[in-house]
Amino acid sequence: MSKERASSANGSTIGDNARALVMVAAIVFVLASLLMPQLVWPFFIAFGITSALIWSLTKTKIEVGTSASQALDVDQRNKEKTEEMLEALQYPAFIIDQNANLRQANYQSKQAFGDISEGDRIFSRFRQPELRRLIEQTLASAKSGKIDYHEAGSGDRWYNVEISAIPWASGEKPNFLLGFHDQTEAKRTEQMRSDFIANASHELRTPLASLLGYIETIKGPARDDAKAIDKFTDVMLEQAQRMTRLVNDLLSLSRIEMKAHMRPEDEVDLGEILSSVASSLDGMAKQMGIEIEFNRPKGIKVLGDRDELLEVFENLVENACKYGQDGKKVILSVDTDENSADVSVRDFGPGIAVEHQHRITERFYRVDVARSREKQGTGLGLAIVKHILNRHGTRLMVKSEPGKGAEFTVKLALSTKMHIQNNVVKT
Repeated sequence: MSKERASSANGSTIGDNARALVMVAAIVFVLASLLMPQLVWPFFIAFGITSALIWSLTKTKIEVGTSASQALDVDQRNKEKTEEMLEALQYPAFIIDQNANLRQANYQSKQAFGDISEGDRIFSRFRQPELRRLIEQTLASAKSGKIDYHEAGSGDRWYNVEISAIPWASGEKPNFLLGFHDQTEAKRTEQMRSDFIANASHELRTPLASLLGYIETIKGPARDDAKAIDKFTDVMLEQAQRMTRLVNDLLSLSRIEMKAHMRPEDEVDLGEILSSVASSLDGMAKQMGIEIEFNRPKGIKVLGDRDELLEVFENLVENACKYGQDGKKVILSVDTDENSADVSVRDFGPGIAVEHQHRITERFYRVDVARSREKQGTGLGLAIVKHILNRHGTRLMVKSEPGKGAEFTVKLALSTKMHIQNNVVKT
């Protein structure tokens, strides 16, 4: 039954009761008049007064009941409107009362912080002293406030928290809106930029210092020493080439990031790309005593950017040759299912310890710094791979154990046209 019907039924019941009381008074008046006719006028006056009082009290009760019901209806409508507005917010938000008890919470808040029961103290979920102090100060003064909040743990997220007073229902007592604006991506980007500048500066400082040192030596003590000059210029050339590789990788990374939001839609031949990679790196592999084992797949079309995918697999195969050189073999293989193609690059070198596997795609991160520089690595190859794959809507999967080599796998979506052709129903 709706509230309107309940209110109407309540008023009807009160009216019926009033009519019954008037009927009883009328019967009493008639009987009294028959038994004591000499008192008929006093009884008549008493009956009139009694009837008037009954109707007056009944009307007052109906009006009070109706007003209370209308107030409840207004409160409920206001609460429903507040809930709708709360759900419309695109960030976690709570409404709490003056005792810091939860009144309402939106869907985003439950996704971010778990379910908190209505009526529970908000401090049962948020225990950080600074956040608690902010909430308590706002509850006491009804003045808005904000603070930066770090949600530690597996998610490790940062929020800008705001709290402000809002009218609630009839407006007699204010309640408070507690909003959490996610700043995680901005914080991580800021940290990444800071780390990038520090690492890039460090990477460039070493070869620049080396170049300056050799130039000063050539212009000074070794001015007339032809053998020393020849030796130093070889080292200077090596350092200059190192800086060139670093700058080229930085430019490549920057170029990829500029179009990170644009998903490639071209149909490319995966077999042709992998064949080009195997051919271009075959000479380097033979010089290192490594065999690249690869059988070109035919007819596999995937969605992607040809040049970028070429760069991905060149990086992966080149790394496998450099760091898996002890294994003497690199296997480049493709496995397909109805929707995707898995390209794997497997080496048989020393492998990668578990604690390093989740960090190898970070910029300038090296498992073995000395060995990486010996192999002329810039520390940006796998970072470039990660960003290209992000743009293609996929990621790099790593499987490795120390002493058993490493396997890097990329899952690419098959072309829609190819998928349709492979699923044609023949009659």
